[in-house]
Amino acid sequence: MKYLLALTTLLPLWAYGQKFSEFSTLLAPRQNDTVQFPSSTHAFQHIISAGEPLTMGGTKGAQSDFTGYVPINGSSRHGYLCINSESFSFGLTGSGGVCILEIKYDSTEKAWKTLNSRNVNFGALNGTLANCSGAVTPWGTVISCEELKVALDGNGDGYHDFGWCVEIDPATATVIDQDGDGKPDKLWKFGSMAHENVSIPYDSLTYYYGEDNTLTGQDNFVYKFVADEKMKLGSGKLYALKKTGETTGEWVQIPNNTKAECNNTIQLAKNAGAWYLPRVEDVEFNPVDGKVYVASTDLNQVIRFKDDGATVSEIEVYLDNLDYEIAPGIVATFTKPDNLTFDKDGNLYVLQDGGFNYIWFVDKNHTPQNPKVSIFACVPRNAEPTGLTFTPDGMFGFWSVQHPSEALNAIQIDAAGKEVKYNRDVTMVMALKEHLGTGATARAQPKPAIVASLGAFPNPVSDELTLVVESLKSVEATIEVCASVGTTVRTFKHKLVPGTNEIIIPFSDYPRDLYYLVVRAEKDAVSTKVLKSEERK
Repeated sequence: MKYLLALTTLLPLWAYGQKFSEFSTLLAPRQNDTVQFPSSTHAFQHIISAGEPLTMGGTKGAQSDFTGYVPINGSSRHGYLCINSESFSFGLTGSGGVCILEIKYDSTEKAWKTLNSRNVNFGALNGTLANCSGAVTPWGTVISCEELKVALDGNGDGYHDFGWCVEIDPATATVIDQDGDGKPDKLWKFGSMAHENVSIPYDSLTYYYGEDNTLTGQDNFVYKFVADEKMKLGSGKLYALKKTGETTGEWVQIPNNTKAECNNTIQLAKNAGAWYLPRVEDVEFNPVDGKVYVASTDLNQVIRFKDDGATVSEIEVYLDNLDYEIAPGIVATFTKPDNLTFDKDGNLYVLQDGGFNYIWFVDKNHTPQNPKVSIFACVPRNAEPTGLTFTPDGMFGFWSVQHPSEALNAIQIDAAGKEVKYNRDVTMVMALKEHLGTGATARAQPKPAIVASLGAFPNPVSDELTLVVESLKSVEATIEVCASVGTTVRTFKHKLVPGTNEIIIPFSDYPRDLYYLVVRAEKDAVSTKVLKSEERK
């Protein structure tokens, strides 16, 4: 093994004026059943878990990825939290989604509260597929990216159905019309590929992104889109990065005028000699140093360069597959970089997909020659951290724990006194302890007014499901059957009586997927999950 030894200073724990980025590094922990973080300085609060009912119908989808905070009127205390659902489902149509929560910080309780929540309806676009990472735009919308490219045209519009980005208005939870014809569009001019994310400098004209596709061989490249107008994504020029020397490159234009050209972006970039980087899982612009950072998961590297317009310079490996000394005598191996996030000071957070699935912290003064690397968090077994974004003031960071083991039963108490389990995707917010929680050991959890318990059998189900509802009184309830991405596939009414209610639900016509069953009765909204097997009668 190679070792880089660095004198790492454990950051001071000053109570006054301390920043989010000031903490004592974790000492190369191994994954267990909870989230490990610097609990002496920081706290977390649970926001939502996969399968939880949303106030406007449906449930929070599975495989939580990009977790974008969009401020309302520039506020760091009131905004929309847009969470991608990367669920591949077991089919194509609708196996991707985005849920949007309007959230607000309660300064008295020092806790975030959800005011309302709903899913984005992508039906007019023939659905979305594998919504992975994305971006919050400077003008207050969100871009969600499809990580799978599928060369089908089910709706006959001339574009491949999947492998694009979409722009969403979080205030209305609708997809934006890019060409003015009154219909929502995907971002066709960005090109078709296995998109991971988009990064937007403050000029609102330039967009960086890359492709993460293990199926296309030597076809993963870095792209730049330059829009014709600010805040308008329906037209512009597309470029791919081509290397011209060890530390230099140039942007070669990729045709994107016709539908056929947009569908064929990858091959056109390959034909132009674009620089192959295996599995580009994130491209981010650092507003502090003005450079572009690229995470190559399969190279186990973060690469950065300076964009000079038509050319690029100063290409270098910023983080490598090395053993970094995170504390005196303690090293950790840097591997599998995925999500990249910069705070407002230019510090870099690297969310790892593989290895021990850490959130790495890279100080703004880090250089390859003088490393300054530490570990901020470690997620539970079988999970990866995803989608970190900060409020504009840098005080709160929102992120998700994706695909943890369903066998995890350990309970972790959050800053609001809520019991949190990691047997499904969890979205949370983290901050310094002084900003989350009032110091109470626990806060009383609301007791059910009607639904005392909820269960379902058989699980997995192939043909017919029995939903068992223990009700505390007579009431008409609404039953929802929701797919893994949170979309409602069936809704019906049922009169509950006090005691045990057994409700038979046909499942034979549903495709294989993870489903959530939601019972809504007056103020109660309770859910449970079942897996649909492949067998059908």
